[in-house]
Amino acid sequence: MKNKLLSPAIVFIIGFLTMGLGNTVSIYIITDCISFDKDGEALYPMREAVLNFITFGIYGILWTYKTARTVCAETEGKNKGFTVLITVLSVFPTRCISMALIANKMLLSEKY
Repeated sequence: MKNKLLSPAIVFIIGFLTMGLGNTVSIYIITDCISFDKDGEALYPMREAVLNFITFGIYGILWTYKTARTVCAETEGKNKGFTVLITVLSVFPTRCISMALIANKMLLSEKY
């Protein structure tokens, strides 16, 4: 992983204490680490963060699905259950938990 500051505990604490505003920062950092989605399309961290901010977090649900799918494809093959669980968690005010789970999966992976 490029950035060791991206531990799951820090992602959760920042997202929880800032009432979701820190999740935009986490979206930027995680997107910067991933760089490409599952289909090979480039991901631009600033675009993802701004879209999440402008849509008041609604874009974050789509971002969570795409990111969880990409991380699962790179780490353990296709795991639809994990992707769906993460996406459902991001719909509710528990997005900080889903962000921490994505960060944890990336931390355990050798690729990121």
